[in-house]
Amino acid sequence: MKKQGGSLSFDIGSFVFGSLLGILITAIINHRLAVSRSKDDRLAKAFNDATQPFRDAFIPELIILESSNQIHRGEIYPYLKAAFARQEKAISDFRHSIPEHEVAALDTAWKKYCYPEENDPKDHLFIHYECAGNYKMVDGKPQTVKSREDAFNEARQIAIDNINRLLSFAKLR
Repeated sequence: MKKQGGSLSFDIGSFVFGSLLGILITAIINHRLAVSRSKDDRLAKAFNDATQPFRDAFIPELIILESSNQIHRGEIYPYLKAAFARQEKAISDFRHSIPEHEVAALDTAWKKYCYPEENDPKDHLFIHYECAGNYKMVDGKPQTVKSREDAFNEARQIAIDNINRLLSFAKLR
């Protein structure tokens, strides 16, 4: 159908074709966005599923350390050492679930949790959580540098901070 007497011509077929083309393009774009969201959702779910065993390996120790009345003074070292095998397995399993650029940071946080210095030998595992108190000799007599209570509180806080640093890699997405 054409309009008589003017320069504007109107063809219903062109209108229908243009409308259908617009609907088709919109549908394709919506589909691509839905597929992308679906993939992101699947990746987030897989990551979140992987975080649970990792978190479960550290949360019991964190809860007890944060509640200082549940752990006896001087028992941080043996308590953490007893959990080491479970936590080491959790680290090993979890490191495959995080982006490659975060693996080195996770490994560094794990070493800091386990050893007082980055290059300490394996037999120094958790020695920085010992709570014996510190003494030094002054004029041939022992002088307290740090009380057992202060050493315990400092070691406990270091352990809490180190565990929280590890758990920061397992924030739900």
